[in-house]
Amino acid sequence: MIYRIVVTISLISSIVFGGEIKNIKDIKKEYSIIQNSLKSYKKKSEELNGLSTEGGKLTSYKDREGNIRVLKAELFRETGREEILYYFKESELFFVYRVNFIYNEPLYTSKFDAKEVNKSVERFYFINYNLVKFIKDKKQINNSKTLLKSRERVIKELIKILLKSK
Repeated sequence: MIYRIVVTISLISSIVFGGEIKNIKDIKKEYSIIQNSLKSYKKKSEELNGLSTEGGKLTSYKDREGNIRVLKAELFRETGREEILYYFKESELFFVYRVNFIYNEPLYTSKFDAKEVNKSVERFYFINYNLVKFIKDKKQINNSKTLLKSRERVIKELIKILLKSK
């Protein structure tokens, strides 16, 4: 009897909460759910100071229950800008999408050319709050444990800073 109750509760929570993220396929599925629901989330933006030379902006997207689903950090520099999107499920980070735009010259110079912007895209996949896969510009990077732990540490520290500024 107790076994049936546990199994029933487990099945119900999987249906209600969508289950936990166990693999890259689950990450892509949850990412898609969030992207399709983004317009229905409560959006709040604020200035973000102290993380880059030209300031920034932090935007949070919360679901109906008040859970942060996406944090978007935009950091501005003289020679570029960066957009980092942090995706959460049940308060747990599962994916980071980072786009880095590098200008040919600082914005304020006459040599600046908006057509000469280099773009780099990075994707970070997390399972149980551990970085398991890193892709840069559509190429999987050598995912050694040392590299993953190093990247994971930087991402987690930045998230702590961003959440404190909220």
